Amino acid sequence: MAYEVKLLKRSRIDIDEICQYKSQFYPGTVDRFLDKLEKELNSIADNPFICPEYYGNKKYHRLLVQDYLVFYRIFETAKTVRVYRILNGKRDIPAILS
Repeated sequence: MAYEVKLLKRSRIDIDEICQYKSQFYPGTVDRFLDKLEKELNSIADNPFICPEYYGNKKYHRLLVQDYLVFYRIFETAKTVRVYRILNGKRDIPAILS
């Protein structure tokens, strides 16, 4: 049974910021990024445990989409996946997630 993937407000803001950055510095890459993100989010809807856990104070799982890390948590009883953040892998991830 597939899980419902919910993009939380902060993750939607992250997507908007990524698209703005890409459109400014890498024209033509926004659609490819969004297509890849959608494909990968659909894959975790089918099997959210496929991605490794991210070790921090919360039990996030980490999905790689191009240069970006998608941080999500799995809620088994509700059969949902909540996407909290989508961050460039070069950023200070522990500081941002704390």
